[in-house]
Amino acid sequence: MLEKANGIVLRIIPFTNTSQVVTLLSESGNKMSFICKEACRPKSVFRGQYDFFYTCEFVYQYKPTRSMFFAKEVYPYDLRPYFRSNWRASHCASWLCALVNAVSIGGTPGLYRLLAESLDLLNSPSYPDVAILARFELKLLQQLGLLPNFELSCGCEFNSEAPYRFHIADGNLMCEMHEFKKTSFHEPSLIVNGAVIELAKQLIEGNMSISYTKDSMRKLLRLLGLFINYHIDGLPIAGRDTCITGLLG
Repeated sequence: MLEKANGIVLRIIPFTNTSQVVTLLSESGNKMSFICKEACRPKSVFRGQYDFFYTCEFVYQYKPTRSMFFAKEVYPYDLRPYFRSNWRASHCASWLCALVNAVSIGGTPGLYRLLAESLDLLNSPSYPDVAILARFELKLLQQLGLLPNFELSCGCEFNSEAPYRFHIADGNLMCEMHEFKKTSFHEPSLIVNGAVIELAKQLIEGNMSISYTKDSMRKLLRLLGLFINYHIDGLPIAGRDTCITGLLG
């Protein structure tokens, strides 16, 4: 029985000398893998029909007992061409897809929409905005139920000028005055200022027009990197660091 699936190409790996396995995040939020037989041959029907970050339609042979399906035809819809000429945007898109590939769970269409929107924002001839990366990671954590609590757990009034301690293990924020009263000290932790917390809150709300300093964005990305690396296993976190260096310098 032939079925169809639309989605974004997350990963392409060799299957044999001439065949490949393509991992797709479908519109329904499911991660699917397809075997494209003879895809590397010069006259293959798959040649040029899929690539990284493409949105494609896969026609495949469905069998309920299989975890990978044999692709019959592929039709590309959105090629996102600027990723082929803007290496910074391409590197950022690679990290987004690697993160989704590592954490995606079945039946989360919101994750597909988030990835598609972020790739479309990055698919631009201009220099990519690093805020797209930070917003994506925050929104992803929110969908996974792992979003840190950026409200003060000690009950004090928030001051954008004051320093705060963020606990990586439980994702809680506390002021320095009440830190010593915390019954259990979770390591690791780091000190962040109020401007970083305000920036995180704005990005969670979807405000992409917010102004920020490079220092605040760098600190927010460091916080998110430590948190993601602590709570999600098996990520190519070194690729993220290289990506941020290319974007922020």
